[in-house]
Amino acid sequence: MLLKRQGVLRRTLASWSRGVVLIASSIILLHLTLNGPRLASQSFWLDETFTVFYAQQPISRIVARATYDQNPPLYVILVRFWIRSFGDSEAAVRSFSLLSSALAIAATFAFARRFLDERTSFASAILLTVSSVHAYYAREARSYALVELLSVVSFYACCALVERPTRCKLAVLAAVNALLLYTHFAAVFVLLVQVLWVVASRRGAPKRKLAVGLAVAGGLILFLPWLRFVYANLPVPGRYWLARPDLDSLFSLLCAFAGSRALLLADAVIILGVIVASRSRNELPVTRDEKLLLLALWAFVPIAGDYALSQLVPMFRERYVLYASIGLILLTTYSLSRINPGNTAFAIVLSACSCSRSARSSSTSASPTGERRSPIWGRRGRATTS
Repeated sequence: MLLKRQGVLRRTLASWSRGVVLIASSIILLHLTLNGPRLASQSFWLDETFTVFYAQQPISRIVARATYDQNPPLYVILVRFWIRSFGDSEAAVRSFSLLSSALAIAATFAFARRFLDERTSFASAILLTVSSVHAYYAREARSYALVELLSVVSFYACCALVERPTRCKLAVLAAVNALLLYTHFAAVFVLLVQVLWVVASRRGAPKRKLAVGLAVAGGLILFLPWLRFVYANLPVPGRYWLARPDLDSLFSLLCAFAGSRALLLADAVIILGVIVASRSRNELPVTRDEKLLLLALWAFVPIAGDYALSQLVPMFRERYVLYASIGLILLTTYSLSRINPGNTAFAIVLSACSCSRSARSSSTSASPTGERRSPIWGRRGRATTS
């Protein structure tokens, strides 16, 4: 009888895994279909030309150049191998970001399905797929889509480590966090969120908190050789192209992540709704719900941290903390699922949000917060005159 039950369990798990792979593949295909044809709609803009140029240099030169730049070298090194395989056209180079973005959506689906619930996994994947801000950076030859992917993988590894600590999981989380830091320095807020989460969690055993702490410390130790270059290249106020952000800048970033002012208000109503609903049904207080706590920290700590730090070191742009928008979408969809409306109501709200987010998507060179980027590089490697 025991062997029979084990056989049923294996078949159930195998069937679930095939379903997850099928759904994730469909999400990737949809994302590629929506954004792939637009990869070459604009010529390379200034920062992308640097990516293409340095990605065709020897790795030693890429690393040497990164020592006096604000961006670590990992992304450019990966693009170097990508260009050697697929070429240096706009579509070829940008397809690396498109693939990273699609994998980030699939990873978000897997994260939500494993640690949240099924409805949240479907809803978050759909909203990410039609999100204009994610589509914009999925079509840009810069590191931000890769940071998105690695951040979701990092949170997945962190939750898996808290669920059942092992040395292997600890090593994986440390390695992923190190890769994040070597991709972009602003990813340090991912590590901060993980520390704040295990410290604030009331149910976590000391062993689990220690495991996450060791993993975060391991990632920082692996990044330690590059830390002095980060410090040496910090932006200087008054001598950098970014100024100190104000509250209008903060509001614009939140609107870009939500999709619009109306959707930002809708997100706030949904999040407040889950608080009211939990009180009326005498459920676990939201402040003690580990899942909601993690998602809230994921959504808001990087934005608040970047805003506060930018008062001293100007670095407040939506692309630097783009991964926080995934936390916001997960927080909103999970809150909506927690309120527990009927499936019809849930589908109506999700459809309205999807239509509003997708309506903002365009093929112009303006970023979601209004920054315009003029293409300066022709499709055959010639500088444009416009």
